[in-house]
Amino acid sequence: MRTLTHAFPATFRVRHEDDGGDGRTLVGLAVPYDVELEVDDMWSWEPTYTEVFRKGSFAKTIRDRAKPVPLLVSHNHRGLGIGRATRLEETDAGLEADFHLTERVQQADEVLALVADEVMSGLSIGFEPVIDRTIKGPNRTPPAGRDLVERTEVILREVSVCNFPAYSEAGVTGIRSAVPAGPAVAEAVGRHPSIAALVADRGRLVEARASAIDRWGRVVRR
Repeated sequence: MRTLTHAFPATFRVRHEDDGGDGRTLVGLAVPYDVELEVDDMWSWEPTYTEVFRKGSFAKTIRDRAKPVPLLVSHNHRGLGIGRATRLEETDAGLEADFHLTERVQQADEVLALVADEVMSGLSIGFEPVIDRTIKGPNRTPPAGRDLVERTEVILREVSVCNFPAYSEAGVTGIRSAVPAGPAVAEAVGRHPSIAALVADRGRLVEARASAIDRWGRVVRR
C-alpha cells in the first residue's frame, strides 16, 4: 500500500455566527475535480505523469469510513492531529469539507490564528489509490508527453493544512466563526499564540516544504 499526498492553495475568509459558526470550523474545497496536475512520483517506475480526480472518486470512502478523517499539519503523521472532518461532500467543483479544530490543543489554536491572519493558505490530502484509468500520452487530446492518470476511486486517509500547495483551485475558503476576523479570533479561543510559537510553526512548515520540493522546484510526493 502507498499513500500519496497533494497540496492545494486557498484564500481565507471568516463566517460569522449567523452562518451557524462556532469559531473553530475551517471550511473549504479539499480536492478540485477535472483539474490536471503534473506529478513527479518517486514511488512509481514511471515517475512523471498528469493526474486528475473525477467526481465520484471519494464517494465510497465517504460512505464506508467508520471514523472521521483527521486534520493534520503538513502531513506530520508522527504528531498529534489538530481536528477532524465534520462534513465531506462531493459537488461538481470537487470534495467540499468542514473541519473542526479541537479545543485545548495548542497547535490547533496556532493554526486558527494563522488562518485568520491569512498566513496559512492551503489544504493537502493523503490518499490511497484504488481504481485508476490511464490514458497514454500519444492518445490524449491533444497528444502529450505524459500519460494521464484519472483517479476514479481513492481512500481518503487524512487532510492537512499547509503553506505550499500544488493546485490553484482548492483550499480552505473560510472559518465558521462567532466573532469577526483578526485579533478577536484569538480572543474567542481563549489565548493568542506567542511569537515564539508562530516562529517555531513557520520553521516546521519551511522544513516540510524543503522535503516536498526537489532542486528544480517540483512537488515530489512521498
